[in-house]
Amino acid sequence: YSLSPKINKAIYNGNLRESPWKFIHRARTNTLSTFAKPYRKPDDRLCRRCHIEEETLCHVLQTCKIHQILALKRHNECLRLITEQLKNPFLIVVIDHTCSLVVDSKERVDLMITDNDKKKIFMVDIKCPFDTLQTFETVDKGNLTKYENLRKQIQAAKPNFMVELYTCIIGSLGSVPPMTYDVLEKIGVPNHKVESLVRECAMRNIMRSAKAWDSH
Repeated sequence: YSLSPKINKAIYNGNLRESPWKFIHRARTNTLSTFAKPYRKPDDRLCRRCHIEEETLCHVLQTCKIHQILALKRHNECLRLITEQLKNPFLIVVIDHTCSLVVDSKERVDLMITDNDKKKIFMVDIKCPFDTLQTFETVDKGNLTKYENLRKQIQAAKPNFMVELYTCIIGSLGSVPPMTYDVLEKIGVPNHKVESLVRECAMRNIMRSAKAWDSH
């Protein structure tokens, strides 16, 4: 709960239906009935659906093969909602595309935003990891490391622009770190729409995660 006070308020203010509301409170208090309990034998802790990894909530929402389509939909919904707010005549927004400025590049970021007014190019990757501060920090560092070489290549190809690389994090349980609000403002989302956009993304993530858990 401490990761995102603004989203906690949105949850309590009735932005969720009954089923996701019950799910999120049990999920955030770690009271959902998973198989990964200390008193169980190792073989009895395996996921009841994929039988590969221990059945933790993190596994169910992030890595269980049975729910990968729902996890992808969770990510794509956030991408869609954010893109819809980038309606600015100075912005050129390219979604999930390899960069044509770099020869033979196979790296893809979720958003490549060119701001011709400010002479900036924003590389933005959207992540929906499990909700812990350590996970958020690890995902951000890993993402920046992954795309830094591509950023440098684009910078060399576009010397008149400043190329900036960002990670936009919205947790699978709806937590949102402060950096995400800052990133959305920097890439061109109107200031007065940032909080409502983040809230909508968080609520959608919670509903998708609740659906994954219910189908598990």
